[in-house]
Amino acid sequence: MLMDYENSGYFTTGSVDRIMKELEDKIDQIVDLFSENESHLIVFGVDVGEKFLYPGEIPAFKKYFKEKMDSQIGKGKTVKCSMCGKETASTVNLDKVFKFATFDKKSFLPALDKNSSSKVFPICTDCFAIFSNGRERLDREFMDMRTISGMRIWCIPEVIGSDSSSSLKSVVNQFKEYVSKENTGMEDMFDSFAKFKNENLLFHFVFWEREPNKAQEIVHMMIEDVPPTHLRIIEKCWTESLNAVGNNEKQKKLSAALKFVYQTITSLGKDGKNENKEDLKILRDFSIETIGKLLNKEKINVESIKALFVQRIPKLLYSSEDNSGVKRDSEIKDMFLMIDFISRFNSEVRK
Repeated sequence: MLMDYENSGYFTTGSVDRIMKELEDKIDQIVDLFSENESHLIVFGVDVGEKFLYPGEIPAFKKYFKEKMDSQIGKGKTVKCSMCGKETASTVNLDKVFKFATFDKKSFLPALDKNSSSKVFPICTDCFAIFSNGRERLDREFMDMRTISGMRIWCIPEVIGSDSSSSLKSVVNQFKEYVSKENTGMEDMFDSFAKFKNENLLFHFVFWEREPNKAQEIVHMMIEDVPPTHLRIIEKCWTESLNAVGNNEKQKKLSAALKFVYQTITSLGKDGKNENKEDLKILRDFSIETIGKLLNKEKINVESIKALFVQRIPKLLYSSEDNSGVKRDSEIKDMFLMIDFISRFNSEVRK
């Protein structure tokens, strides 16, 4: 990013090398400022006399970003912003914010006419700034990347109630304070949300991934209106199953339960060092679908999971990859744990 400032003419030639050298010279000072278990952000600015200017206060920085933004804005006939309804000749299409609003598939609505912004989803520059800021905040504060390998999960909170309600403001403030205290991060996202006690809050989950070597974003699934109480029900079923099966090695947390479902199902497509990519893809999709049903309070077909396990058992018993039998025993125990967990969940759903 720094080099782009230089290439664009906003930094003089050699500025990036000078910045990097001075950073290296101050590495001990920078490390001393860090503390454990805290998030950190390095902000570059400039000293003008005795005053420090942040990037948003520096004319050259503002001009650089305005040029970048203008390059994304289409100028043509006046159209209405799809969000606020304002008449404007400067519009941006939604695919500049969300890459799954794509133009490359002709059967997909935004792709009907790439050259006609008024028929896609034109938004004005003000709404574009709001969308971009919201997307950046989602990626920074409300995205889980640890539960499913290669999968990104947006965990989006929604407060329910009247806009004029004083309790609504209370919930918003309570949630902001809670997230701040819990330091909600990627690894503990689901666990933190399951602990939240106020029932005026719902969660929406969007499962998506970035296509390898391409800029496109693929949406796999969206789960809406999940209350914290339901997250705790999943966690309760998981804890009860661990106690029933006698497994004290796994964590009794919601995130551990979801990871377990993914890892147990996808492991069925692996045999030692051999992997069937097509089988793994099918099993990965099935594991994502199963996690979606858990979050969406849908009954899960236990028989289909048992059938997958039965197909796997002969390979486990007669495989020469692991003579100790430890791996076989562990995998078979995980199968029993999985069946018990899903069965308990189905019983809760039927209540």
